[in-house]
Formats: sequence, C-alpha cells, structure tokens
Amino acid sequence: MSTYVYGITASSHPPPAEGTGGVGEPPRAVRVLTEGALAALVSDAPEGLRPEDRELLAHEQVIAEASAAGCVLPLRFGSLAPDDRAVTGVLAERAEHYTERLRALEGRVEYRLAAGRRSGGDDAALRRALEPEAEDATVGTDAGGRLADVAFLVERTAAERFLAAVERVRRDLPHLDVRVDGPLPPYSFVEPGPAEPAAPRP
Repeated sequence: MSTYVYGITASSHPPPAEGTGGVGEPPRAVRVLTEGALAALVSDAPEGLRPEDRELLAHEQVIAEASAAGCVLPLRFGSLAPDDRAVTGVLAERAEHYTERLRALEGRVEYRLAAGRRSGGDDAALRRALEPEAEDATVGTDAGGRLADVAFLVERTAAERFLAAVERVRRDLPHLDVRVDGPLPPYSFVEPGPAEPAAPRP
C-alpha cells in the first residue's frame, strides 16, 4: 500500500495526538516515520484519492495541528510515496536539505497575494511595497488579466507590519483588487519532498 505524506519535521517534534485522522473515508490514522534527526507525518494512502473539499481540509488540518507544536515542512495535497521505506530513504538522502529548511522556516508563515491588473507597472509596485516586510517571495504563473500570484514568507512577529503594508497598497493603488490569503504554512518555500503529487484522475 502506498504511503501518503503530509509533511516533514524534526524527530524531536511532538507526535500527533492519539486518534488524529488524515485523508480517506474513514480517515486514515496519522503516524510518524523517523530517520535520524528527521521525521515524516504520514498515513496509509486511500484508494482513488481525489482533491475534494473534505480531503483537502483533512490534509491541511493535519499540517495545521502539527505546525502549532513547531516547524513543519508542508507537502502539497496528494503527495504519495511507494511505501514507508521510500519515505525514510529520501529523508536520509536529503537530510542536510530538510534540516536547513526547518531552520530557515522556523517561526515563518506564508501570505499569498493576487490582484487585478490595469497597467504594466502594477506588479513591480506591489512587490516593491511588500518585499521589505517579507523575508522571501516567489512569483506564480500569470493568469490572464491578473497580476502573477505572489507568495511572501513572513516572520510571525512581523505579520502585523506585513498586513499594514498590504493596506497601504490598497490605499495607494485603489484600482487593484488586492486579495490576501494567510497566514498559511510555507508551502511555496519547500522544495519537492520524498513524494510526488498523485496524478489527477479523469
């Protein structure tokens, strides 16, 4: 049976509460695989998993609950590995990378912004206003007629300053419909992990 991977954390991270359920119906029990100083939050993968609201929420809830106790590198919905051994094998192989990412993302959250576009300079103006309040940023794909979605990595203690900067953008660029989503786990700042997203089913 395949292994479903929610995220990666330190082996010293508190385990999920007894009875924590993840994806699947009934929810599959969340468990911990440990390899050296690292651990992965996993469950058995249900057959025919689809990105339905209930499943997406279950995935996000596992990560949110674990993140409340310390840094977790979240993997995107549908991350599967052939079995438990494949997960621990990649944890061992990429231990240095994951350990560095855990250090870099400790105490950080992600905010995602998107906005309608009226002029070519709006994208640069938006980033110029917000990047000083963030530690990192990644730009998504431009979806016709909108500014490219931008994810900002923000220290938790700086969240209020970042949101105040968003409000200044709304005031200074009133023609933009600026939308912000967050705080979120830092999905956009974790490189591919020990699993690939499940292929969408027709």
